[in-house]
Amino acid sequence: MSYIGFVCIVNIPFEKTLMVQIFYPNTDYKVREEYIAYDFSSLTADFGGYLGLLLGHSILTLYDVGLDLFEKLAAKTNKRKV
Repeated sequence: MSYIGFVCIVNIPFEKTLMVQIFYPNTDYKVREEYIAYDFSSLTADFGGYLGLLLGHSILTLYDVGLDLFEKLAAKTNKRKV
């Protein structure tokens, strides 16, 4: 930001006064604030949620694999008896 100004010396009898005037090119300004958008409790909550989701998915997958294995073994044992 550049400052534009001038110095004006005013002579008063028996006294010298210095007047400095500074003019700014723009009187508008922006306010910037910093805040925490993602705190530690949100991080742990999201991590726990994803962990629960993946753990639940893996348990259901193990159940499906076990059920498929049981059905294949049952089909093989039924073929031998017939």
